[in-house]
Order: sequence, then C-alpha cells, then structure tokens
Amino acid sequence: MDVAPQTMHEGSRRHVYLARALIYREIVTKYRGSYLGIAWSLLYPLLILASFTLVFGKIVHIPWPAPEGRAAPAPLLMYCGLIVFNFFAETLGTAPRYLVGYQSYIKKTVFPAEVLPVVLVFTAGFHTLTNLLLLLLGVALLGHLSVSLALLPLILLPMLLVALGATWFLAALGAYVRDLAHATPVALQLLMFLSPVFYPSSAVPESVRWLYVLNPVATLVEALRDVAVWGHAPQWMSLAMVTGVGLAMSLCGYAFFMHSKAELADVL
Repeated sequence: MDVAPQTMHEGSRRHVYLARALIYREIVTKYRGSYLGIAWSLLYPLLILASFTLVFGKIVHIPWPAPEGRAAPAPLLMYCGLIVFNFFAETLGTAPRYLVGYQSYIKKTVFPAEVLPVVLVFTAGFHTLTNLLLLLLGVALLGHLSVSLALLPLILLPMLLVALGATWFLAALGAYVRDLAHATPVALQLLMFLSPVFYPSSAVPESVRWLYVLNPVATLVEALRDVAVWGHAPQWMSLAMVTGVGLAMSLCGYAFFMHSKAELADVL
C-alpha cells in the first residue's frame, strides 16, 4: 500500500538532487576560466549601478515622487526595476533555446526534462540574489533599512512562479518553433519599456495606467521599491493578483511541458 507514495517520494528526492547539481554546474561553468570567477556575479551589477549613477545622477534627471523623509537617488530606484526585469530577461530570453544544450540528456528516456526549466529559473535566481545584496547595501548607506524588508520573500515568490510557468511553456514551445528564440528578445525589449524600470509608474498617463494591471513585471518592480527603498508594504491586492497569476501560469506551463515531453527527443 505504501510502495507508490514511497516511490514518488524517492523520485522527488532524486529530482531535487539533480536540479541542485545542474544549478551548481550552470553557475560554475558560466564563470570558469575567468580571472575573477564567481566574483563577476557581484561585480557586474556593481558596474551597472555605477554607470546608472553617472548617467542618471549627473546627466539625466528624472523626478521621482517619494514619501516624506524617504528621498532616494534615481539610479537606486532604477536598479530595483533592473533587478526584477533582468530576472525575467535571463529566464525568458534563454528558455526557447535552453533545451537544445541538453539534447543528449533529453534523448535518454529516464531523464526528467521538466527539471531543466527549474534549473534555468533558479540559476537566474542566484544572480538576482546577488543584485538584491547590492541593493540592500545601497539602502543601508542611505539609512533607509526598514522592517518592511521582511516582506521580500512575498515578492520573490510570485517572481519565481511567473518565471517557472513562462519558462516551462517557452522551453517546450521553443523546441518546436525555433523562430521563438529570435522573437523573444524583441518582446523582452518591448516589455522593458512598458514596465516602470527607468521611470515611476506615476509618470504613466492615467488613461493607460490600467494596462499595468496586466503586466506582472510592473507590479513586482513597484512592490520591490515599496519594500526595499520606500520602507512600507506593497499594494497587497496587486501583489495577490500577481501571485495568483503566477500560480496559474506555473501549473499551466508545467502541464504544457509534460504534454510535449514525449516528443521532445524527436524534435531536438
């Protein structure tokens, strides 16, 4: 009677172990051969923040509405937007061609291909965490550290759910439609400009602001600014909606991937 549940438990444990091993390999392989190694994961966002400080702190000035006594430099606010957007850009931009790099694995009937999108998302999550550490350092230097930072996991959860669902879907579809790998970067550029990465959402005309309800990236960017920089809770209704959408996307994306899984070896 207990054989089936025990077998499922053992299978889940093997999948977790496999995912951890592949995530570690992805991270190590990316920086192998470079002089600074994994230090690049922190140095790269530091260079980005420095360039933002130069351009948007000294050359281009964008007014940002702020709560009383909570003024923050524009580069730091834009960096919040980049943290969220870059996470999705890394996962969704890579997903359509990601399975091609694992052809030899997928062609083995016992290999759980559904683990690969998870590996991609959590590898990108590692880079996001390093970016968040740098953001928290900047917030600390401003003296804006707040108890609202304890709410960060409530922002990371919908980010993971949305990315997992979209990555499962795009990874499976990209194996069949190779043009998707070329179209996705264009869509991501459009998404970046339609999200409040380099500008506050208050700058969006009221007549089209309702469109931001359909954009989970916009909600998550503003939620990160609220929690990390402004020191107050996010818009709970918007965050709950994004979490619900993320859960639905992850379930649908996983179902689509598993439906396509049987033919992946043939199309790859």
